[in-house]
Amino acid sequence: MPNLRTPVSEPLRQVILAIDAKKWTGKNPIADVEPRRVPKRVFETLRATEVPSVLADATDQCRDLFAAALYLGLRKGELFGLHKADVRM
Repeated sequence: MPNLRTPVSEPLRQVILAIDAKKWTGKNPIADVEPRRVPKRVFETLRATEVPSVLADATDQCRDLFAAALYLGLRKGELFGLHKADVRM
C-alpha cells in the first residue's frame, strides 16, 4: 500500500482531529471558499414517439427488459435489482 501522507495531509489530519475533539474555536475555514461552478449537463433522452421503434428493433430476449426500463424510467442498477416479489400483478 502506498504511503498516503503528504506535506498537506498531516496538518489537515491535525485540523480534522481538533474538529472531531471539539477543540476548534476558529472561523470555519471553508466559509471563504467559492463554490465550484459545475456546468449543467444536457442529457439526450428518447421521445415517447421513439419508444415503439426501439422496442420493435430489440431482440425478443431483451424486449421485456427494455420495455420495463423505458416505461418505468428505471436505471440499469434498479432494473437488474428487481425481484419477482417487487412486482404486484
